[in-house]
Amino acid sequence: YWGGHNEALDLFEETTNITRREKREDLEIEILNHHISMQKQRYGGIENIPQYQNLDNRIKELENRINN
Repeated sequence: YWGGHNEALDLFEETTNITRREKREDLEIEILNHHISMQKQRYGGIENIPQYQNLDNRIKELENRINN
């Protein structure tokens, strides 16, 4: 439970930076959804995830780009 949290956040940031640099919105959405799922388990629900609204807004933005 306690181990690896900071490393996981670093990996999340690194992978999202790669997807943005490579313009892979589809992969970024997948990474964001996976991150939300993991954080939901850690914090006991979506309503408790720090910055959830920012993550959700980013997913919606990316989905709009893909669909247009």
